[in-house]
Amino acid sequence: MKSCFLFAFLLIVGCADNLPTGHGTSGNPLQPPGLIPTELGLRWVYVDSLFQKGTVSVEYDTVRIAGSRNDGGRVWWRLEGGATAMSVLFREYMVEADTVRTLQRDMVGSEIAGLVFLPPRPQPFTYSMLVGGDAMMGITATPGNGPLSIPAGTYTNWTNYAFDVGLEHGSWTIEPGVGILRYVMDASEYSERPAFQLTSTLVAVLR
Repeated sequence: MKSCFLFAFLLIVGCADNLPTGHGTSGNPLQPPGLIPTELGLRWVYVDSLFQKGTVSVEYDTVRIAGSRNDGGRVWWRLEGGATAMSVLFREYMVEADTVRTLQRDMVGSEIAGLVFLPPRPQPFTYSMLVGGDAMMGITATPGNGPLSIPAGTYTNWTNYAFDVGLEHGSWTIEPGVGILRYVMDASEYSERPAFQLTSTLVAVLR
């Protein structure tokens, strides 16, 4: 049940080190270039809603771009804070021609520039995402159909990156120049863990 372990890991990483930010919203988020922005000091604020065992919990998370480093011409951007929607980027990511890669480690500890998100296309397409440094997961990317309104604003150029792995399925919704608008994940119940449903929605993008 490796897929279940991997996504449980992503959930834990995203919920760690939460920085509550209150209930502020922004209807005009900053829009630096790139599929995922690369602007030092940029902050994403999310509201997470978790349904599990018949109860709902809500909390606010913040993640920011805290630094960068040049590695042979590649620029890696370092994230700090906790936000479940952004946990797919681990702690460092890079963007080249709108292709997003994260710094991951395989089972022997070697660093890998793992593919996470490919640039949007006019038609749906599939590819494989690297998860946890040593596992591949199928992704179906589908362009949006109409405006998407969330607390951070209304967006029209979004793409949905969906996965379906065993008992778990969900998606990341991304707007170029803004980043991850929403992350949803549903997990069916099995012997070691109850079912749950998680939704993480962008509230604001701030400097």
